[in-house]
Amino acid sequence: MVKKTRFLDFTTDINVALFFACNQDVDIDGSLFICPYVPRKMSWCDSFIISELSLLKEEITLRDFSDNLLRKYTEIKSYYKDITELCTYIVSWLDHGFVVLPDKDEYEKLKEYNKRIYNQKGAFFVCGNKTKKPLNSWNRISSHAGNNIIIPEINDVPDTIQDSRFVTNIKIPSNLKCELLNILNEKGINEEYLYDSM
Repeated sequence: MVKKTRFLDFTTDINVALFFACNQDVDIDGSLFICPYVPRKMSWCDSFIISELSLLKEEITLRDFSDNLLRKYTEIKSYYKDITELCTYIVSWLDHGFVVLPDKDEYEKLKEYNKRIYNQKGAFFVCGNKTKKPLNSWNRISSHAGNNIIIPEINDVPDTIQDSRFVTNIKIPSNLKCELLNILNEKGINEEYLYDSM
């Protein structure tokens, strides 16, 4: 059984993406999703927020969630003037998520500490959480942001990716998969390289 997660793996390298689209189920057509997205570095503060969102078991208002967050991680208080500002910050990516992409310096560090992520040119998409009511412009403004009710539910593929007009889905016919894998292997893109952890 595949466990659902709020994290989707992405890569910035088209060759790596092609490998993962072709290397399994060679008798079934593959898919390559191209998603232009403005990436952002994830701060330590985001890490705590995302971790706590992923652990939610019951519905909770964003205000209560933020209040619990500020009590548990008191150092977050130095980043936000009050709970309203924190709620407004969280709601800005709550429903649609965001891409976390290491910059050039971070990738160089990964070369030493996490060769696999470095070779895969890995990035990841942090999926958003559902809310009881749609997050329209009214529910996003600072005075209302905290009233949104978060539902701890995970989708297989977030709607913002699946339904976006900005996402291109390229089908890869099964009869081309082996040929593409051979071409990629000649470029050094293969299982041994991409799963190198040393």
